[in-house]
Amino acid sequence: MKNLLLKISVFTSLIAGTLAPVFAQTDYSDAERELEKASDKLFIQAERRFENGKYWEAARDLIVLLDFYPRYSRIDEATYILADCLYEIGLNDGANKLYRHLVKKHVRSPHLPNALLGLQRVEYDQHDYTKSLEFFKVLNRTNPPQQIHDASRYIAGLCYQRLHEYSQAVNILSAVGENSPFYPHALYTLAISHLRLKNVRQAIEAFRRIKKLSITSPERKRVLDETHLTLGYIYYELGYYQQALNEFNDVSSDHSRHQDALLAAGWACVKLDQFKQATLPLTELVANNPTDELAEEGLFLLGRCYLKMGLYAEAQSVYENLISIFPRREVIPNMVNEINLTLEAESIKMERIKLDLLMLETKLLDMLEISSEESMPEHIQEEQDRIAEARIGLLRRIREERQTFEKMSYLIDEMKRRTEVKQDRRDWRAYAEYGRTRAKFLKEIQDKDNNSQVQ
Repeated sequence: MKNLLLKISVFTSLIAGTLAPVFAQTDYSDAERELEKASDKLFIQAERRFENGKYWEAARDLIVLLDFYPRYSRIDEATYILADCLYEIGLNDGANKLYRHLVKKHVRSPHLPNALLGLQRVEYDQHDYTKSLEFFKVLNRTNPPQQIHDASRYIAGLCYQRLHEYSQAVNILSAVGENSPFYPHALYTLAISHLRLKNVRQAIEAFRRIKKLSITSPERKRVLDETHLTLGYIYYELGYYQQALNEFNDVSSDHSRHQDALLAAGWACVKLDQFKQATLPLTELVANNPTDELAEEGLFLLGRCYLKMGLYAEAQSVYENLISIFPRREVIPNMVNEINLTLEAESIKMERIKLDLLMLETKLLDMLEISSEESMPEHIQEEQDRIAEARIGLLRRIREERQTFEKMSYLIDEMKRRTEVKQDRRDWRAYAEYGRTRAKFLKEIQDKDNNSQVQ
């Protein structure tokens, strides 16, 4: 969602750029004209980096610009783009400060709606949905550009959904325009809200509208894939297994939840007694990532299909594979204790990194004071230059610390999730052993029958 919101901000800034001269100084000295030209070059470079997703680099340039020439004619635009950069790289407090500065100091700025949208999404990310909706209402009164308005409606719809006010979510999301980049996302959230209201027909109709949209961006493709998967689950629960299978098969192979679609397709085929067809998605599921927990469930289902097809040797092999995956029940408590001790130690390290990161961000936030437009003595200007360099250094350190933090957070969360799965599936080894025994028994009977026929 962040990338879409930032693209909206860039688009509206380009439109509003024609209004920028309203804020420019009319009487420029030769020195000021040179400063304006130099600032333009730096701003254009930052804007280009921003559009290319290089938010750290763009933030660095804009911080220099704000210090270099605070009388720049497009200072309001530079401020909100810097705020967007900080928001994108996860510095929500800094972004919040700059958005609020723009709202207070540039009341007549054409970029005021951008700042209000920024404040709305910051509050949403911080899970303060009521406050986010307050900014939505304020932004609504400013008569914002259509693209900003649609983005704001989409976030408001998400807020109402989080607050379990699904009727309000439906009303707001229904107003998002078809030309908005958020239109597919709004339709998907609208469908989910209808499901919460038990309006199954309206939900399916909204999903079908998504399926009719042309794929013009990776974002739309992701929404379409998620629609196929969700619609497949709905049909499956309703007992329409063929329709469910069709939806699961339509999920793209590069979708992040393609593994879920493969497993679901296997189950749909089993419900249709199409055991041979079920082996196709299940085999692909196991081959793609044999250590994934979905692959474990896929192996059980694959073993069942082989049993139904009379392929007992293949079923026995599958169950033996499962037995090798799952440890014995009595081993699991000790294994879980060891993992928990490791997680506890790593969590302490994470808290230290988190504290260091918070301190760095606080320092940067304190240093992000908007410069005065008045001329300053030379020694104060030199001190300000030193502070600007310190800001950039802090920004670099924050980037490095955040990358470490995010990597460790992912690894710890993944380890916790896998441990919980192992605990939940501590009896699966017994099921696999039973399946192997049954497959072995049936294979022996099959071999005897074959020998009798030969004799």
